[in-house]
Amino acid sequence: MWHMEPKPKIRRIKESDLSQIQRLVSANYGKFYGRGAALEYAQCFSGVPIKPRGYALVVGGEIRAVAAVIGSFDYHVEAITWVNVHPCYHRNGYGKQLISHILKVAPKIINYHVLTTRSASGFYEKLGFEVLRSIEITSKKEPGTEFLMGRHR
Repeated sequence: MWHMEPKPKIRRIKESDLSQIQRLVSANYGKFYGRGAALEYAQCFSGVPIKPRGYALVVGGEIRAVAAVIGSFDYHVEAITWVNVHPCYHRNGYGKQLISHILKVAPKIINYHVLTTRSASGFYEKLGFEVLRSIEITSKKEPGTEFLMGRHR
């Protein structure tokens, strides 16, 4: 018999999600970046003056995609960061659902920025973002080009 999956739900992350987020990011980028992501997401629950807001797309209790948003002091620009979809679920529309949700829940924000790679820039272009600047990365470990992309309301 065919089993239908529950509908994806998007919610704010909880502190208890951090280990699952670390595993998700590690599946995409390795353990080093997974630990870094967990530390970044932990700021959502810290005493920093401007806390990031973390969002998770969850299906049946499993986090399949995450993203965080951090605002500026004037709250006219927000950066969307740490966008990750578990590799088993790429091309299922989860990233699009998550970013679309983030764009809906903050109607007072004027501009959104995201730093992304060439391979992901098309994804953001489909969501209305434009390349503002390309940045050449000269690191021996990870050389290449990243793009600062923006979307104005």
